[in-house]
Parts: sequence; C-alpha cells; structure tokens
Amino acid sequence: MALTRPAALDAALRQCTRAPRQALCRNATQRMPHTARVQRRWASDGSRPPMPPGSPGPSRVVAPKTRLAVGVVFIGSLIYSMATGDKPPSAESEPKGGVQAEGPTIAERDNLSKRESGVTPSSPMRLRMEAFIKENQQEIVRTLEALDGNRFVVDKWDRPHGGGGISCVLQEGNVFEKA
Repeated sequence: MALTRPAALDAALRQCTRAPRQALCRNATQRMPHTARVQRRWASDGSRPPMPPGSPGPSRVVAPKTRLAVGVVFIGSLIYSMATGDKPPSAESEPKGGVQAEGPTIAERDNLSKRESGVTPSSPMRLRMEAFIKENQQEIVRTLEALDGNRFVVDKWDRPHGGGGISCVLQEGNVFEKA
C-alpha cells in the first residue's frame, strides 16, 4: 500500500526544496571591485557601546593562571603550617641541668650592666633617665633636709621581674608637715 501525497502538499515541498536561483547573481560579485564586496551592512564600528555613567568599569583579571598557581601554593603552605604548627613543649624537650633556654630579660640585662660598668653616656636611654631621675630626687631631698633640719626616711625596693623605686618621706618636720 503506497501512500500518495496530495497535490498541494507535493507542490509546497517542491517549492521549499528548490535550489535558489544563482544564474542571475552568479557573476554579480565578480564584476564588483574588491572593496565593495567586503562592505559591512551594520552601522557600528565594532567597538563596545559606552558604559553608562556611575557603573563600574569592565573588570579583566590579569594573569588568571598565575594567580591561581600562587594561590594554591599559598593556601597549601598555610594549611601545612597549621597542621604542623607550634606544639606545646614536652618534658623531653626541656633542657637538662638547669640550663635556661631563653635569654635574659631587659630588666636582667639592665641590672647586670649597672653592676658591671655603671651608667655611662653609651648606656641605653632608659638607664640614663633612671640615673637622672634618682640624682634629681636626691638633690631635692638634700635641699629640703637643709631647710627643715630633719632627715627623710628612705625606702628602696626592687620588683621581682625587674624595676623598683625609692620613696623618701619626711613626717612631722620643723617646716614641713609631710614631704
């Protein structure tokens, strides 16, 4: 049983599948000069349209593969340092025989320096200022003792982790009640 198409459908299919006429246009492009053949049919010059005011400019990532490689190395080293980071010291790692692993503190170095060579012009500024303040305090105490006639009670102390001070007190004096 063969199927036959209606005549109208057959005519429509033939019209749609017919090859376009090229006999009239075949030689038309050969007669035109080369510049006329490459003309474009749009008005744009090929550049992008201008950005609206207030909008951020176009963002282009510079060297994306390099950034990715550097980022991978950086993140990898960060994870490694976090995984193998500082561990609390164990009993095995402590020095034996009373050897101190840390260097002396600033206060310990200052005390050692003052005992060995005193305070010199080449000493650190904190030692020179300490000596300057103590000299001025002693001068003030001597002057007030000369005015009043009584002696000051001097109290010196040192802090366990460095530093210290001097207190000079005059009570029930002839001129000053308390200084």
